[in-house]
Amino acid sequence: MKSVRLLVGDGAGGALWGGKVAYFIKQAGDFVEILYSSRNETFRPFKYLLGDTYPLIQIPEDVQDKIINDEELYFQYKGDYDECYVIIPDHLYRHKYSFDYKKYGVHPQLIQSLRLFTDKWNPKNIIYVGLISSTPEYIYNFIQTIIKFLAQELPNYLIYFNNVTKWANKELNNGDFNNLPLNVFYFENQDFIDSLKWLSRSCYCLCVDNGIAHIAHSFGIPRTVISKRLNFDGIPWVSRWYEDLSECISYDYSPKDIARLVALNINVPQTCLIPRKFVIENLDCNWNEKLLFKF
Repeated sequence: MKSVRLLVGDGAGGALWGGKVAYFIKQAGDFVEILYSSRNETFRPFKYLLGDTYPLIQIPEDVQDKIINDEELYFQYKGDYDECYVIIPDHLYRHKYSFDYKKYGVHPQLIQSLRLFTDKWNPKNIIYVGLISSTPEYIYNFIQTIIKFLAQELPNYLIYFNNVTKWANKELNNGDFNNLPLNVFYFENQDFIDSLKWLSRSCYCLCVDNGIAHIAHSFGIPRTVISKRLNFDGIPWVSRWYEDLSECISYDYSPKDIARLVALNINVPQTCLIPRKFVIENLDCNWNEKLLFKF
């Protein structure tokens, strides 16, 4: 049995990818430990989610930026372990110390598709609006409108929204959320772990390309990810973890159309499998007839 360390960074995506890699290493019979370069706000939730499945140790937040080019630092963290892999976006399989998936007989597609928390998913009539502190201002400008349209389109569902106004010792101006519909469960600065408990009971998630998007993916929750059309070298940020880009939609669409898309995906689940753009262009069609055709 070998001892393996994973040096993980870059928020929720890194933590989840580290958890997925750790799963396959453990399946091979090796001991694995995850060193997570993060701030407290992101470390605590993943300690909660991963539990005691894998040893998870917090290391300074800036390590992920330094480890790429600092071999001395790499060996410092490798310590006496047999192997040590760097798991950071944009370097998943290109860094000289990237995870050797061939050695473990694991195809990257298997790592991508693995969902760590499906056993914790207990869906109810709850829509989780995961537009937390890292949500760009251009989306916060109309999130109130999206929530109101969602509440109208899905009156028999609870719309959960945790408005984070404090993050990493910063005060954030996240808009005016007064006079929301009665089926909107609005919280301000609810503890992220308590917020994740709501996510685990949600049947659908509307989010941006942030930690909530990755966590929802790992629960197996259907989602719509609002992304700026050109974000990371022309590629939505969520793609850095090779998740399903068909779930992304540009914020160029109106709040009403985004809300109607979510409602349609919930009421007619088959539309989750159809490109978002096509569905929005055909929102008013008879989907019972439309779904008889092949796309």
